Amino acid sequence: MDNAALREIEHELAEHHRLSISEFDTLVNIPLKGTRLRELKDRVVLTQSAVSRLCDKLADRGLITRSPLEEDARGAMIHLADAGRKVLRNAAVPMRRWWRGRSPTGCPRPSWSHCMKSSTS
Repeated sequence: MDNAALREIEHELAEHHRLSISEFDTLVNIPLKGTRLRELKDRVVLTQSAVSRLCDKLADRGLITRSPLEEDARGAMIHLADAGRKVLRNAAVPMRRWWRGRSPTGCPRPSWSHCMKSSTS
């Protein structure tokens, strides 16, 4: 991806959805059933501590919930909150539109289907 495309995405997310690319990437990578924090780290391009701090920030904004795990005192289960699903759904539509036709040959297109589902789906 070239720098101009990255700037275009950054602008869209920040201006219209109040999200950074890292925040959007994190939200997109939380499955509907939720995920462990350490599994989320494997899905995004951030260190464990950065993912943990980002999840704290997203939880403070009400976009995710973070619950402790009984079997792992340092671990946490991460779920999208209703507000997070709404923000993600709203942001995913223009990102899908932007991605269409821009994907390099052989580069897999992201799956956006879970972003479109509501919490009652």
